[in-house]
Amino acid sequence: MKHTAKHDMGKLIDHTHTARTKLAHTEHLDGRAFAGDVEVYEALGEWRGARSMLLDVFARNEENLVLAQEALIEVAERYIAVNSDQQRMFGGFLS
Repeated sequence: MKHTAKHDMGKLIDHTHTARTKLAHTEHLDGRAFAGDVEVYEALGEWRGARSMLLDVFARNEENLVLAQEALIEVAERYIAVNSDQQRMFGGFLS
């Protein structure tokens, strides 16, 4: 459980952060991406709104994943502590 929290969830947190960072870096491409006729340029405002919403979603998801990771690590550490206590007292039944 602890390995999953640190390793697997850690990767997911990293990927979420990377995706948000890459999306944020698209801002400097807006001028070129939406150059052309008026209809294309008018879509720029919608894209900026969508990107802003997505950046917020990625930020909240990353924060929630970090909180979930911390909680899972805490649960794993409690199980480990209980098992250690049980092993000292009774030879351990969670092994």
